Amino acid sequence: MTTATTDVKTLSLTDLYVAAFVMAKGHRLLGVDDSRPWSIEFHFSRMAKPDADAFVAGGMVEGRLFAAALKDLKGLLAKRRRGEDAG
Repeated sequence: MTTATTDVKTLSLTDLYVAAFVMAKGHRLLGVDDSRPWSIEFHFSRMAKPDADAFVAGGMVEGRLFAAALKDLKGLLAKRRRGEDAG
């Protein structure tokens, strides 16, 4: 499963593509936890859960928005891995 709750107000996604889909739907990324090797968590508001579920169910979003969100997330992760300030 790609979703888990870390607290009442946030949704934690471990799948890059689900996170990009949720961002393309207009949800703001609240944070990223890459402190564990081989595991990354993208944190969103709990209001993003229906859109995360929609991705798994075959939901659709405009391709250019999805591609832009995916590029942004990959760029953010690359900066964090290099030790640059990604904020």
